[in-house]
Amino acid sequence: MNCVDSSYINVSTGVPQGSILGPFLFLVYINDIVNATNYFSVRMYADDTSLTAAGSDLAILLNTVNDELNNIHEWLCANKLTLNTGKTKYLIFQPIQKQTYNLYLPLKLSDEYLNHSYSVKYLGLILDSHLSWQNHIDYISKKISKSLNIMTKVKKYLGKKALISIYYSLVYPYLMYGCILWGNNYNASLSPIIRLQNRAIRIINDVDYFEHITPHYVDLGFLKFPDIVKSQTCLFFFDHMHDAKPSSFGLTLISEQHNYSTRSASSQLLSIPRYRTNLRKFCPSVIGCYFWDDLPISAQKQTSKSQFKKSLHQYYFSQY
Repeated sequence: MNCVDSSYINVSTGVPQGSILGPFLFLVYINDIVNATNYFSVRMYADDTSLTAAGSDLAILLNTVNDELNNIHEWLCANKLTLNTGKTKYLIFQPIQKQTYNLYLPLKLSDEYLNHSYSVKYLGLILDSHLSWQNHIDYISKKISKSLNIMTKVKKYLGKKALISIYYSLVYPYLMYGCILWGNNYNASLSPIIRLQNRAIRIINDVDYFEHITPHYVDLGFLKFPDIVKSQTCLFFFDHMHDAKPSSFGLTLISEQHNYSTRSASSQLLSIPRYRTNLRKFCPSVIGCYFWDDLPISAQKQTSKSQFKKSLHQYYFSQY
């Protein structure tokens, strides 16, 4: 085999692709984009950046966004960056009851029209304009289904322990990732996920389709998907309540709302925020309070996350 030596060349801009230092230098280079606007909320993760704005009047909102996009374009030009407008999309989040199909004012950046989409994939989650999560559920259902087909084909060559490993490698991550958002949903929307998880259990334990599935969850020590969602939501609350993460939820205990003694003075129950719609009810900040308040006091008072996680598993598992 002949080896070919390439010549050296000086890099005047950017960094070599695949370098260890590259991602860090890129983040340092772009992290001042937040100073380019006083209107947008800017969220950045690696090279994925999202801008969000809210308003009660859609026409005024779109006009203001168009004006503010000029500031973003100026920042890009000043930093010698080019935006791939073909991959840049915008969504209009609104309840399905208020959706109209009139022609909205299009958004423009550098005299190029941006693509108006009804769904977009962001950090592995598919967001839709109604926040129904139906597109994401359909997407991961297909992914899980393919993994189950693999399990079915290799089942005759592998034992139960290996099938469990495949389940935790190819199926469980889809059930876990972001489930506190899309997993708090209507039962009808989640039914495909539940059926697929049941199918995985039937493959692992070689269970007939008409046989009751719950005893096999017990046999394997697995939590059902709805309980996975509850468990992950409560763990999220645990981090916020113990200051492991910065909290914008404003979680308050019932006992903290009064200056006088009440029957709940020594409890760990959370005050449930007010809501008017089911969309708001399914928000982790609201429905999570219900999940937390349903926990036994012994679990609520845990200070160790590992012990709290163990208590959650025992509590939900005991209900099977």
